[in-house]
Amino acid sequence: AAQTAVAWALSAAYKKEREKTLDFMDTHDFLPATKRRAYQKMIELSGVTEEEKERLRKLRELCKK
Repeated sequence: AAQTAVAWALSAAYKKEREKTLDFMDTHDFLPATKRRAYQKMIELSGVTEEEKERLRKLRELCKK
């Protein structure tokens, strides 16, 4: 439940500050599952371009490794 809340908060931040949020996620230790959920929620946001979605999908895949 806590992971989902963190993922939701990250996706809300992404909606307002895309690059800052991705930089924050890159420089802080989140569990891979939390990052995957956050990227998925970001992909599902309205107003996210196909190019952004593709980038987020790639980042999400990196969390599996």
